[in-house]
Amino acid sequence: MKTYAAVKDMRVYFISEAEFPCLPEEDSQQWQQRAAADLIERYVPGIDKGFHNGPYGKPYLNDGPFFNVAHTHGAVLLAVSEYGEVGCDIEKLDRPCPGAERFMQKSERGMNPIQAWVRKEAVAKAAGKGIFRLKPEMIDVSDSQTFCDGRNWQLWDVDIPGYAASIASVLFDDVDYSDGKWPEKYDDRDDVEDFGGLPYGRDKDYCSACGPCGDLDDQLTDF
Repeated sequence: MKTYAAVKDMRVYFISEAEFPCLPEEDSQQWQQRAAADLIERYVPGIDKGFHNGPYGKPYLNDGPFFNVAHTHGAVLLAVSEYGEVGCDIEKLDRPCPGAERFMQKSERGMNPIQAWVRKEAVAKAAGKGIFRLKPEMIDVSDSQTFCDGRNWQLWDVDIPGYAASIASVLFDDVDYSDGKWPEKYDDRDDVEDFGGLPYGRDKDYCSACGPCGDLDDQLTDF
């Protein structure tokens, strides 16, 4: 598991299947749900008190931080912020992307289509409406800042080998956004192994915060 250096009070977490193995009876989607729930239980304060869903399905806490989770084959990404709304997305870089011209603006045509897509989805998730309600072709992600759904958003690309990953956040007043890159990662394995005395914090059947892991796995979606 990797924790990425914080910007202001926002932090990003990434876990791969190599570090958090898939169980024999799990398919890829089940693994993604279990890994996402595991990260959220450990790094979203107040999640044990339950969460709500916004009008378009985005999870939120009444008194806790803003958070968003994304998952794809073999990987889960989590962004947590006390400051304001946040969205994230991750996809494998080698994923086929047919018909990319349908959702890319002219200013984006030099971009990797997968990178453009995860930026667009991160913005749409931060806005709380999801990519298809906001129309991806209408979100311009050719720069590190964009305007969408009545607000300005900062885009951050997260360097994860083999994946395209992006974070969208509200703008901070005193942060240098010049390169649009999330700060360098550091390994947080010691912290992870100390959680609950078990590697990655729990076994298959029980979650220390929420009881049976299905309770949270089944409720959380990639929004």
